[in-house]
Amino acid sequence: MAEASETRLIAQPRETVFAYLDQPRNHAAVTPSLESAETVEQLDNGGKRARYVYGMAGITREGYLTEVTHIDDERMVFKLSGGITGEIDISFADADGGTAVTYSADYELPGRVLAAVAGPIARRFNSRQLGKTLDNLETQLEGDRPDPDL
Repeated sequence: MAEASETRLIAQPRETVFAYLDQPRNHAAVTPSLESAETVEQLDNGGKRARYVYGMAGITREGYLTEVTHIDDERMVFKLSGGITGEIDISFADADGGTAVTYSADYELPGRVLAAVAGPIARRFNSRQLGKTLDNLETQLEGDRPDPDL
């Protein structure tokens, strides 16, 4: 498994940041190599099930993100299934006039992909991807368009 966690302060209210990430298509806008994430089902817990397409090193993987925990404006936890398995845990807290977003990811990349970036290299790659995701989130929400329906 490739694990990483990072916290970033976003200069927007918690509700705005949560609402933005509550739309699966916005994950594709901020997550490197995530080509698409489209809602396929609204879940009873308030979360969503989304189909994803992820491309890395010329290999495309498809599967589903299922939001197993959905606490409005506080936390969302996704289980990944299909081409990539693992868990994404995102929490939101008020901080310094904005929102502290903690994004934790624990992925198991399949077969040759995992072998190619095994061990410490996979962890560093995952950490860089996670940092870039938060950079992109910050850019999207702190620009002129902090609209959750972008």
